Amino acid sequence: MTPANTQSDPGSTNSHQLRWDSNLATLVRFIADNGRPPAQGAADDAERKLASWLNHQRGHALPDRVEALDRAIRTWRQTTFDLRWEKHLKATAAFSATYGHHPRPGSSDRDEKMLGSWLVKQRQNTTPERAARLDSMISGWRGSRVQSWSEILDKVVSFVAEHGHVPHQTGAGEHERSLASWLKEQRRYATPERAAALDGAVPNWRGNHPGHRAWEDSFTAVQDFLAETGRLPSRGDKAGRRLAAWLSDQSRRATDEQRAALDAALPGWEPAVVSWAERHAAVVAFLAANGRLPEQTDTGDTRVLGVWLENQRWNATVQSRSILDTSLPGWHVTLEDKWDARLDELVAHIAANGRLPRPGAKNPETSLARWLEKQRRFANAERAVRLDSAAPGWRGKKKLSDRLQPSTASPRSTHGLQ
Repeated sequence: MTPANTQSDPGSTNSHQLRWDSNLATLVRFIADNGRPPAQGAADDAERKLASWLNHQRGHALPDRVEALDRAIRTWRQTTFDLRWEKHLKATAAFSATYGHHPRPGSSDRDEKMLGSWLVKQRQNTTPERAARLDSMISGWRGSRVQSWSEILDKVVSFVAEHGHVPHQTGAGEHERSLASWLKEQRRYATPERAAALDGAVPNWRGNHPGHRAWEDSFTAVQDFLAETGRLPSRGDKAGRRLAAWLSDQSRRATDEQRAALDAALPGWEPAVVSWAERHAAVVAFLAANGRLPEQTDTGDTRVLGVWLENQRWNATVQSRSILDTSLPGWHVTLEDKWDARLDELVAHIAANGRLPRPGAKNPETSLARWLEKQRRFANAERAVRLDSAAPGWRGKKKLSDRLQPSTASPRSTHGLQ
């Protein structure tokens, strides 16, 4: 193992390409062995990392890498959600062909109820591409969409008249929770005509979240916040977090008329798009002022720079890498590289002192001891194996496996201590 290089490395581009090729080969093997892409919600840490890498490629892969993925994995663009959707489509089509009717969401059969609920959701909200797939495989899947919507609205109106409040998702009855879930869907997907119908029939249906209230109400709330505090709401403060989220959404949702109102009443409401050159200049200035590069673990504006720099490590073009190599020595060092460098420091300390670092000593030994304690708590299986090889005894008096799993040994057992 060699220490992480902190100087500009002409071969950094090749190093990144080799790592990318290795990830692609690992992905191909995983799909061949499991018959599916890796899942981001998997219990296995390696599978989650591979899934995150694949998801990143879907939105950020360079053209030559897209071609390589197309050659290696025909379905790499499909997410786990896409594959699940296809599975439900085929199951619903098979059910309809077998029984001569669509699956019913109110069925007592668990499988039919699940497929029926899925089909109802497709009627309420689906993309044109998926609607075309449904048209080709399930005749009459659209049903009487408007009538069904009107019937549910009538049920919500009856519920409000009887109970004096809109249905709650935490309600005691299944009927109330079902109506509350339907209202939640309307807050997100209702057309202007349906939203107007809901406004007339159920005045409080939008809830208390700014994103669910009428646009004018949220606009007024932001103006009130500005008048009281002298600034626009920020996601960083608890009081204005929801209003800040609503304001951020207006960048992509607001109509031309709404934008004009926002521009007039809330100067600076829409953050300006920051160019690559501006971000790069900000990082260079930060390095000059602080003697270090910004990190993802920093806070505020510094964290923004750290996130940008991390994205460059994976996605920068050859031209951008050349600029970064010249202006930001060591910029390409990833979190994995830093972990490797820490392990090298630990090995060097043991070689020089004949023992593990102690937390009560002076720096840099104390810093190294703190890092080692974090490894005892959080190291994954791969890193634990590397530590076992490089620093015998690093686990301390209690093994990492004992920390993660309940011991089955008796209190007087000496298992694992020999």
